[in-house]
Amino acid sequence: MQHFTIFFDKIITPFKMKKYLIIGIILPLFLPGKMCFAQRGKDGAKIVSSIVNVNEYTALTANASAGSSTISVTNSSLNSSGYFSGPLAPGDLIMIIQVQGASMGLANDSTYGIINFYNNCGFNEFAQVSSVPNSTSILVDCGLQHSYTASGRVQIVRVPRYTTLTINNGGQLTCPGWAVATGGVVAVEVLGNTIINTGGAIIASNKGFRGGALDNQSQFGTGDYRWNTGLSGAEKGEGIAGNQGDYDSFSGRYDRGAPANGGGGGNGHTSGGGGGGNAGDISTWNGYGVPDVSTASWANAWNLEWSGFASNNSSGGGRGGYSYSSADRNALVEGPGNGNWGGDLRRNVGGIGGRPMDYSTGRLFLGGGGGAGDQNQNKGGAGGNGGGLVYILSFDNVSGSGSVVSNGTNGQNTTVRGTDAAGGAGAGGTIIINSTGVISGITINANGGNGGNQIIRNVFEPIEAEGPGGGGGGGYISITNGSPARIANGGANGTTDSGGLLEFPADGATKGGVGLPAVTFASYYLTAIGDSVCPNTSGTITASIVGTPPTGITYYWFNAAAGGNPIATGNTYNTPNLSSTTTYYIEICPGFYRVPVQVVVTPNPVPAFSASNVCLGDPTVFTNTSTGGTGYSWNFGDGNTSTQTNPSHTYLTSGSFVVTLITSNSATGCASSITHTVVVGIVPQVSFTSTGATSACGSLTVNFVNNTTGGGANTYTWNFGDGTGTSAQQNPSHTYNTPGTYTVTLAAALGSCNDIDSIVSYITVNPSPTAGFTSANVCLGDVMSFTNSST
Repeated sequence: MQHFTIFFDKIITPFKMKKYLIIGIILPLFLPGKMCFAQRGKDGAKIVSSIVNVNEYTALTANASAGSSTISVTNSSLNSSGYFSGPLAPGDLIMIIQVQGASMGLANDSTYGIINFYNNCGFNEFAQVSSVPNSTSILVDCGLQHSYTASGRVQIVRVPRYTTLTINNGGQLTCPGWAVATGGVVAVEVLGNTIINTGGAIIASNKGFRGGALDNQSQFGTGDYRWNTGLSGAEKGEGIAGNQGDYDSFSGRYDRGAPANGGGGGNGHTSGGGGGGNAGDISTWNGYGVPDVSTASWANAWNLEWSGFASNNSSGGGRGGYSYSSADRNALVEGPGNGNWGGDLRRNVGGIGGRPMDYSTGRLFLGGGGGAGDQNQNKGGAGGNGGGLVYILSFDNVSGSGSVVSNGTNGQNTTVRGTDAAGGAGAGGTIIINSTGVISGITINANGGNGGNQIIRNVFEPIEAEGPGGGGGGGYISITNGSPARIANGGANGTTDSGGLLEFPADGATKGGVGLPAVTFASYYLTAIGDSVCPNTSGTITASIVGTPPTGITYYWFNAAAGGNPIATGNTYNTPNLSSTTTYYIEICPGFYRVPVQVVVTPNPVPAFSASNVCLGDPTVFTNTSTGGTGYSWNFGDGNTSTQTNPSHTYLTSGSFVVTLITSNSATGCASSITHTVVVGIVPQVSFTSTGATSACGSLTVNFVNNTTGGGANTYTWNFGDGTGTSAQQNPSHTYNTPGTYTVTLAAALGSCNDIDSIVSYITVNPSPTAGFTSANVCLGDVMSFTNSST
């Protein structure tokens, strides 16, 4: 089935450090901690703990053509009940749906009510509001996908845009019932999680097309399919071709014929109303419903109508029960219309069951109303209302153990001692859950209601019987994913408790046919890739669609989250030169919201360095003083590079080098350059010698010879090692006066480049001796002894 609804994911995610991927629905999205995603989520978080309505409604007042962006309405404020914080405004979401306007056959035979043309009935779409120019006009972002006919009862539903939705035990999200022009629709958009807890529900049961009302006129023996007075039969149920007032203008609101998906009214005298229809296999519809054979012998009674009728399996609504009988005969032997039944002969003139609708083109419908039971003693039962429409737009998970329900209403029973016929049931409604997240846990029901019962047995009329009501047909359930429990069964037929029909209490009333509970459809969503650029350069942002959208998609770029005119079309937009980070918005038509796409302007990096003059073999230290950017790359201008944030580099020769610092987190890299003039100083290779003696007694004067090589030096510093001073001469002389061994050091510098050499034990000064001796007096001729006392 085709439900062309656009989805986006909910976060902005870094992508390869140069781009970022935006998927998002959207999303998401306006939850705390999530980035801004235009207008989705603008109505905040919603917690439901009681029975609440959340939608506002207005009606279309003039036909609207496909492609038009302007719709005329009764009241454009769409806040008459105060469910929103203010009147409708740019960025708000509306749903447009044509509820009726189909044309049907009017022949007074079994073809009555056949759908000739759906026309614009069932067309629907979501749209984001562009502006609200006055009290009766609304402009939308995208031209309408469909044309709408005002006389077909088109309603505009204001849809809340929640960040999250939580429905607690006892909470019910619901809507007013369909009432001529508006109602019957529950629609919400939820950016984050939708949680329906146990005991909580979203409910549109009884909110669809209205069942036939009672009148108190009846005559015997009528068999028409349409009539303009209640003498011939009971009122038909409402459906896509119109309401009961409309039926008056094209041949009559009464009798058994089923008007499109509305159930036929029971014919006179006092047959049961037919059940409404909604979804099911169109090819199997014949209006006679599904006979109840839960008791095997009942097949005999059914087959008295025609051979094999017990296995009839019509889609749509069930048929209403037979007309009035006054005798106690055996229904398993004597069929309808047999004169032995007395009264109105228990004729097969109950209301025909409503038709199933064609959902294959994306149209959506309300459940058909059941036809009323015929009465003439004010004891009959009216037809039940069909189920309404529930539409959940979700950009995250839908979970919980609660339920989403749009069941048809049971046909009304007769009163106690009810000597009249019962009403046909309403059909199950329509439920759509369109979600990018997982749908799980919840139970989804769109069942037809049960036909009304005749409650008659009493001492005054122990065997009289009138027709019970037919069951409502099953509804339509369509979701995007998951396997939650889904049920769209037809409703049970009503029964009579008459003592004359104890062997066959269905008395001609049949069950509704099964609907379409398990439809799965694929959504599609928009992705957009942003950009990161350098200051005063242009960015490129690109959008694409994941999934299979309808044909004719157009991309529009805006510089505002809501309202305004597009600045460009196409899936790629080249921005003007930007000096600061800028957000743009992409929307596709058909579509109903915008996704922000950011072009991040990364500041140019700022390089700095430590010094211009270095010595051979010594590095220059470079410093990154940037305030933005990541992934740096240095080019030192001499063929060497580095990816360190603050690198060091050693130049081998002097020169002027263009040093470039690049950030790699943009498509081309943002770069800044500085010119670094390097003077590479050659380090002197120090050595020296001396002339003359290097060892002596007493004082010693030494002449030093500077043999420094490697380009020479422009400063010298001698330290003679004896603590008497230094010299800056190139070839100094120095006198040592103190005995000792000395270390001589020479430091030579060429600019800031220097070298030091030293000579250990090079100079030796020995102390001078002091002569002295002793002797003793001796006689002539004796030997004198001398003792050396030198120091």
